[in-house]
Amino acid sequence: MKLVHSQKWKHLAVVEPSPKAGEGKGVLPTKHFPKNSILCDYHRELISGAEGRRRMAARSNQMGYSFFFKAGSADLCVDAHDAPCSCHPDMETFGRLLNHSRKNPNVRPVNCLVQFPEGPQHVILFKAMRDLQVNEELLFNYGVREKILWWGGS
Repeated sequence: MKLVHSQKWKHLAVVEPSPKAGEGKGVLPTKHFPKNSILCDYHRELISGAEGRRRMAARSNQMGYSFFFKAGSADLCVDAHDAPCSCHPDMETFGRLLNHSRKNPNVRPVNCLVQFPEGPQHVILFKAMRDLQVNEELLFNYGVREKILWWGGS
């Protein structure tokens, strides 16, 4: 909960250009992380899936960092289109900078219901799928369908 609020995830670095993509930014660990380590979150505004699709349509269907997911029967979206976020105007958040790999992902998103002082909230955390080495770019399978980022796991 503290790290989600502060966004001060440890032992991660933003690099440009991305080792994987060759352009843009990427995220690298600066220490070894064992399998199942929580690395960072996908941080921005949590809205309904319907509102996420409405916003995406207003942006001419540009995916724009819209992370759609299911939480039980709820259809939700983390809208990270605008950067930086209003709660951390002086920083880039790591989860938004993770790049895609369908063949070689090394992290996966996990939906967690976190108890905050203001009440429970769904949070997408990124978890190591295997042991991660120093300077190994963090990658996950976006699961892109119809120009939206969609993740159906938990």
